[in-house]
Amino acid sequence: MSITEPPVAQIEPAPEPERPRRRRGLINLLIFFLALAALFGAGALYVRSVAAGVAGAGVPVKVVVPKGASAARIADLLASKDVIDNAWIFKLVARLDGRAGTLKPGEYDLETGMSFSEVLDTLEDGPVIELERVTIPEGKTVGEVVDIIRRRTSVSASAFQAEIDSGRYRLPVMPAGVKTLEGLLFPKTYDIRKGTTPGQVLQMMLDQFTDETRALDYSSAKANLTPYQVVVAASLIEREAKIAEDRPKIAGVIYNRLARGMRLQIDATVQYAYLMKTGSYKSRLTYADYEIDHPYNTYRIDGLPPGPIASPGLDSIVAMIEPAQTDAIYYVLCDPRGGHAFASNASEFERLKRECASKR
Repeated sequence: MSITEPPVAQIEPAPEPERPRRRRGLINLLIFFLALAALFGAGALYVRSVAAGVAGAGVPVKVVVPKGASAARIADLLASKDVIDNAWIFKLVARLDGRAGTLKPGEYDLETGMSFSEVLDTLEDGPVIELERVTIPEGKTVGEVVDIIRRRTSVSASAFQAEIDSGRYRLPVMPAGVKTLEGLLFPKTYDIRKGTTPGQVLQMMLDQFTDETRALDYSSAKANLTPYQVVVAASLIEREAKIAEDRPKIAGVIYNRLARGMRLQIDATVQYAYLMKTGSYKSRLTYADYEIDHPYNTYRIDGLPPGPIASPGLDSIVAMIEPAQTDAIYYVLCDPRGGHAFASNASEFERLKRECASKR
């Protein structure tokens, strides 16, 4: 007789509980943000790796970062000098490093093809050489320029004046025998390195005059004026004109009076003569002042004074080369802006003086 084993019962495993759909959504969202962060991090690392690997020729470059310049402007400046090869990436790296607002103004000795990190480190540390910014306005005399240098820089004013008086400095525009540098210290904003000598500062201003006037054709000036006489007349315009549109008109008056053999009778020359005799300006002249016996007083001398009475700007020099076409021989201050009215005869001039006096 055979014995058979009873069949083994099959036990079914219990079904796995279903995960809530909300939990799956949170997990997927987390995965998405992690992937996005990884992608952004990889991009940043790529940018940094590119920035660190910029190759360059190592040619020395001087770069002046202006005061108040943004990171974007600095980046464009560096790219224009070939210090970096990509302004956009430099701006991005500066922002990623949190250094976009820490870059300091000044003059830097850099090289072409520097890495972004090197440039950022240098600009964040600041310039080794400190600069002093000084503005020389148009229409200032040598004495006034010296005073501005005294007040605005660490340059010795007495040594600067000594250099001016030395007679060692000349420009091609100066005729033989002329030693004064009046009118030739070009009005401009200068960045002066601390430690620059007074002679170097003076040469900087004279070189600027040469650079600014290099392209001018003095030979096209009317009345056969020499280049120096053009500068002399331009200094009169600079002191007389208050608004830009009057410059060529006043130049036209000067030429017309010279052509007729009339004395220029320009008040600014009387003020300069008064300054030379007394050491100070006088803004409101008296009848007695017009009789000052001085070679610069154009109420008493014929033609132009022997030298400039102040430093003219480029616009005043150009006005003497390209004067307005006018028959005017008089002008009078006529409005609060500083504009002048112009007259071609004495009676018209007297009428304008009365009218303009009521407006001022």
